[in-house]
Amino acid sequence: MSFLGASGPTLEVIRVHPDSAPVIIWHHRPVTRSDLAALGIGSLVAAGFLCDVQPGNLHNGLLALSFATVGAVVLRHRPGQREALLFLAAGTLEAALFTGRQVGSAPPQWLSTGISTWIGWAGVWPLPLVLWFVGLTLMSFPDGRLPGRAWRRMAAATFGLALTLSIISALWPVDYERAGLRVGRPFSLAGGTLAGDVFDVAQPITFLAFQLLWPACLFVRRLRAGPAEARQLRWLLGALGLNLIVLFAGLVARGSPRAGLLTVPLVPIAAGAAIIEASYESLVREVRASSRRVVEADDAARRRIERDLHDGAQHRLVVLGMHLGRLVEDAEATGSRELAVAADAARRQLLEATAELRELARGIHPSILTQDGLLAALESLADRSPIPVRLDLVELAPRARQAEATAYFVVSEALTNAARHSGATEVVVRVATTDHTMHVDVVDDGCGGAEMGRGLRGLGDRVVSVGGRLSMHSPSGEGTRLTAVLPCE
Repeated sequence: MSFLGASGPTLEVIRVHPDSAPVIIWHHRPVTRSDLAALGIGSLVAAGFLCDVQPGNLHNGLLALSFATVGAVVLRHRPGQREALLFLAAGTLEAALFTGRQVGSAPPQWLSTGISTWIGWAGVWPLPLVLWFVGLTLMSFPDGRLPGRAWRRMAAATFGLALTLSIISALWPVDYERAGLRVGRPFSLAGGTLAGDVFDVAQPITFLAFQLLWPACLFVRRLRAGPAEARQLRWLLGALGLNLIVLFAGLVARGSPRAGLLTVPLVPIAAGAAIIEASYESLVREVRASSRRVVEADDAARRRIERDLHDGAQHRLVVLGMHLGRLVEDAEATGSRELAVAADAARRQLLEATAELRELARGIHPSILTQDGLLAALESLADRSPIPVRLDLVELAPRARQAEATAYFVVSEALTNAARHSGATEVVVRVATTDHTMHVDVVDDGCGGAEMGRGLRGLGDRVVSVGGRLSMHSPSGEGTRLTAVLPCE
């Protein structure tokens, strides 16, 4: 027996002999490239922390770790998931930005001045591109794709602005003072004053466009999302809402956005949790769909067997019974008393065999359910029950075939158990339908104390396979209530 699954570590429990102690085997999945990438990002951030702790740069390191960790975890559960790959890329860029600024702000003594200068330079100029890519990652949530051509055009336009600002920042020291770098520039070009003026005008406009674009994209996605995608977006939007609250509170209380920046890593964590939850929900849906297909195939086989019995063996037995009836009449007419008695006895045995065959066919799949619907099938069950049955049927309109067949078998199993074990004097069967569900209640006034035996466990598996729920309440001395809730969609 295995636990967890093939996408991660697997715990397998085996027994060499039925009476022996279990042997536990832990299968560990090999390290993947995403694991190595996350490890590399973590090492890069750790190297940055060795230089010094810069409060103004701390959020970049936390973002790098959160993006990388979430991306690697999601890829373990869903290999090749596009959004998780974007997470890893965003974590890599954030880690490079963080480490570059750490080295540029507090260059370690074991690095030469030239190397520290270049590393510090690499931690400043990519900032607009990093911000653009993080925004693109959030805009692409949860499937790793932008929601339409218009959004792709806007992303391309903002990329042009980000690239322009990064080129200006790479060629001239227009952002060194704000980044708090202590190292010098690796090279010097003329025209720094003009470049600084252009950057000071373009940078706030561009960054504001970034901050407006990706929330607007998420809002539009939420409006257009189906139920599954909407659940994932709620995780992300909830984390964003919390981040904005903390950011606003920090600005009001202390005049600083630092608290809000430190809560930004919650955003990728919430996004990763939403993706993993959705993957498990998808797996559950696939298992249920597979179980439903098995049940449908089983019902089709039951109907085919019932039809073959009805049209084949049962029909031939009925015809043979008619021939024996005529033989009895002929024997009586010719005065052959012994022949008449023998033929009549054979005819009665044949009728009993036909009745048993009919009951067998009904147990496999009741033809009355297919031909006349659930109401007639339940009335047939009530007529054949040895315990009086009172039917309470509310709005019993035609429903999905699987729901009706499952309801029939629930009532059939409950009546059989009541007749065998309960000692009841009456059974009440209630069936009510709404737009989306069918509720089935079978209540008896017997001795209670019933347990979920093999028949009810199999019935419960059938109910669950069609997306329903089966429950039983059977206190000792107070009767038994079997309840099924079945989807009708």
